[in-house]
Amino acid sequence: MHNCFLIVEGIFAREFSNTLNNKDYIFLELKTKKNECMKRVIQRDIKERGKDKKQAENDFLKSWNIYYEKFKPNSIKNKTNKFIIEKNTDIDHILKKII
Repeated sequence: MHNCFLIVEGIFAREFSNTLNNKDYIFLELKTKKNECMKRVIQRDIKERGKDKKQAENDFLKSWNIYYEKFKPNSIKNKTNKFIIEKNTDIDHILKKII
């Protein structure tokens, strides 16, 4: 048997998952506090995208607001394959369901 994987990362991965017509996918959502996420994204944008700090902050906040306005809780079509991962998540439990 041949397994193929496509990993889509980022806050708009949820939008991509809603375009899939089949149920052969797993959606893993990593719950991160806004400030932790913003700090990481700003560092990346300064280093990798050449943005200044203010532009990186503005872009992050705009994207964050779009994401949370557009994607209300439980907006995933295939809820049986959705897992939310937080600091206290039992990863072994998720892996048993996936594999």
